[in-house]
Amino acid sequence: MIITYAALADDVSGAADPVRRKLFLSVLSYLGWPQGTTLFWPISFPVGVDPGAAFASDIFAAGVRHFGIRHVLCFGPGSAQRARTLFPQDEKDVIVHAMPAPEALAALLPHELHQALAVLKAISLP
Repeated sequence: MIITYAALADDVSGAADPVRRKLFLSVLSYLGWPQGTTLFWPISFPVGVDPGAAFASDIFAAGVRHFGIRHVLCFGPGSAQRARTLFPQDEKDVIVHAMPAPEALAALLPHELHQALAVLKAISLP
């Protein structure tokens, strides 16, 4: 399972948002997936980075293929739309799961967050 969201590249490049960090710790704790079954992989470059000839989408898709990922969990509509463009859902090779943006989830009370994430509990991971 790859987890991604619009600001992930910023979060892993030294400008981490403590609210998102706390949110994703809560998300992973709630889901209780086995250690090593999830990977955070950015679908975009950090703000202000000039990637030259590289495209973030190509790097993201290469990571999905390299790791043999079957499920991509996208937080935010932009990330989900981009992932669905890379992995058309009629092919079913990679299943894209769209979730609300991290900012929307971070504003929820704990029981509301669990309700919003409950659909993910049904995903069967190896």
